[in-house]
Amino acid sequence: MRFGHLPEVSILLYCGLLIMLLTVALSSVSCIMLLSESPHFFAQVQGKDNQFQFSTDDQGHVLVDVFSDSGIGTAEIEQIAGSQPQSITLRFHLDGLEGLTFSYDGINIYLSISSQGANEIMQEITFTDDERSSAHLLRVNEPYWLKTVIRSDDSSLENRIPLTNGEIDVSVPQDYLANDHRTFSIEWIDFYR
Repeated sequence: MRFGHLPEVSILLYCGLLIMLLTVALSSVSCIMLLSESPHFFAQVQGKDNQFQFSTDDQGHVLVDVFSDSGIGTAEIEQIAGSQPQSITLRFHLDGLEGLTFSYDGINIYLSISSQGANEIMQEITFTDDERSSAHLLRVNEPYWLKTVIRSDDSSLENRIPLTNGEIDVSVPQDYLANDHRTFSIEWIDFYR
C-alpha cells in the first residue's frame, strides 16, 4: 500500500515543479516585454560635427540632445522599437535657433526664434499632401505647436539670444504623438549668415 501512493506524490511534485517553472518563465517574459516597450531611435544626421544623444526616463519621456558645432544640420529620426513615448523633447545646445523645420507625414512646421529684442517665437505650418495645401501661423493651443523653452545658465541675461551656456528645448507636437507617428525629420540653423 505504501508504494501505491508514490505515483500520486510524484505527480503532485511534478505539477508543483511545472507551475514554479512556468511562473519563473512568465516573470522573465514580462520583464523582457517591459524592457522592449522602451522606445529606441535611430538618427541619420548630416552636417559637420553634428551629434545626437537619446535618453528615456522611467515614464517614457524621451530627450534628444542635439550638439551642432557648425550650428547647421539636418536629421532623419526613426523610432525603431518600443511603444510611443509620452513626450519627445529636442534639446538644442546652440546659441540661437533662427530656423527649425520639423517635418512628418506631409506636415512641415517652421519655428523661428528672433535673435533681436525679446526673442519672439514664430511658428508656421504648411501641409504638403493632396488633401491639404495651405499655410498659416500657429497659435499656442494648436496640436501642431512646438512648445519651446529657452534656458541659460547665466541668470543675468534672462535667457536672451545669443545664449551663453544655454540650450533651447523644443517639444514635438501633440499631433505627432497622438497619431503614433514613427519618423520625423528636422533641419536647423542657429543664426542666418
